[in-house]
Amino acid sequence: MSFIHDVFEVSGIIEVNSRISNWMLCQFMIDFYIMRTATVADLRNHFRRISAWIENGEPVTIVKRGKLFAQLVPVRESKPGKKVNFRAQRKRIWGDRVFSSSQVKAMNEAETEGEEG
Repeated sequence: MSFIHDVFEVSGIIEVNSRISNWMLCQFMIDFYIMRTATVADLRNHFRRISAWIENGEPVTIVKRGKLFAQLVPVRESKPGKKVNFRAQRKRIWGDRVFSSSQVKAMNEAETEGEEG
């Protein structure tokens, strides 16, 4: 889109070179402000700008030879899982009970009874 260089912003007002039609301006605004599309060549030549869109949370549709090719979306930050307090869990289940080695051996045998291997 060679007309991109003819559109520039001066103090909040978009000035357009007289050879650009209103349709081209509308298409520019749709492509670059609403839908965020880029070609494979744009990825190669303007990666910083496109990666900034993605960093701002905007998905970018990639067009290859005039057809939709891919969509780049920002990675969602995964929330760290709640840490399990095993000591509190064990205390809640067993209380202050202390097992002897013979009791532990009997529990192991009961759990593994019927298992092979």
